[in-house]
Amino acid sequence: TALRAGRFPILVPRESGHGEHVDDHHSEVAAELQARGLALCRTVDELCSDDLITASSRRVQRAASPPTLDLRRRGARVGFCHPCL
Repeated sequence: TALRAGRFPILVPRESGHGEHVDDHHSEVAAELQARGLALCRTVDELCSDDLITASSRRVQRAASPPTLDLRRRGARVGFCHPCL
């Protein structure tokens, strides 16, 4: 995966509102990875060349003791990736 390779991925999750998936779990996971500083999350309309420059200049490292991933606590953010939304 990109993370195992130390890459900082740009995530463009599929959205249920566009008929691309049955729910918004992709957005939930992407938002959590962005909050942890492990990825950049954008919608198709938000994606720009600056995002590519940012992602290509960053690397990630495996944490010795990563925090538990619990998406239930992030329910209010479902469907929203960009921190400004």
